[in-house]
Amino acid sequence: MSHARQLRICFGRRWLNPRELAGLKVGSVIDLAAQADDDVVVSVSGRPLAIGKAIAIDGKLGVRVTEVVAEQAEPASTEMKWTSC
Repeated sequence: MSHARQLRICFGRRWLNPRELAGLKVGSVIDLAAQADDDVVVSVSGRPLAIGKAIAIDGKLGVRVTEVVAEQAEPASTEMKWTSC
């Protein structure tokens, strides 16, 4: 019997100051420091599982896995630091 697990996909982070937070409204755009072709981290229960690239699949977002990582390991192909989203 298998149990489904929720994956978390981290595309990037951005810190907003209180004024920026208060100014958010429908249609606001929050830019991230990440580039469109940067790696994304796939994690399960806060632990890194894989590295990948964001892709479009029939108008939806997806991730193409480029590297599967061992638990608590540093990724071999990127300098990305492990942090939770």
